[in-house]
Amino acid sequence: MPGGFGWVIRDFTGWIMQEGGQGDILYGSALMAKMDAIRAVLFACQQGGFSRVVVESDSQVTIKMVKRERVVVVEVDSILFNIQTAIREFQEVIFIFAPRNCNKAAHEVATFACRLGGSYFWDFVPLDWLFNTLAGDANIRVRL
Repeated sequence: MPGGFGWVIRDFTGWIMQEGGQGDILYGSALMAKMDAIRAVLFACQQGGFSRVVVESDSQVTIKMVKRERVVVVEVDSILFNIQTAIREFQEVIFIFAPRNCNKAAHEVATFACRLGGSYFWDFVPLDWLFNTLAGDANIRVRL
């Protein structure tokens, strides 16, 4: 199934630090795409020099597999291995479930990447088309 993913890294106030995504990827399932998004954001956090990370996903199954609270599906075993290896590089990593409506920005980045295809990465400056969604996700009432 063709697809992709998007991710957003925020600081402790909820403001954007980095965002990125990948489109035109063939996945066997949505679970693979969710796992791949977690892997990608952990690699971005490593490159950014972060030591403490909270990873939110709207997939409870994915979060439970990463936390080893659920049996791992064979098709995501290699991605999960990469995630577990990446986790060792951080001082602390917390995985939590967050409903989709709590992180609309990541879904907009994913939609953008899937629509245009390719790999995308933006640093510190929120994109104009994403600004209002980022502000809404962070509970900031600013509209441009």
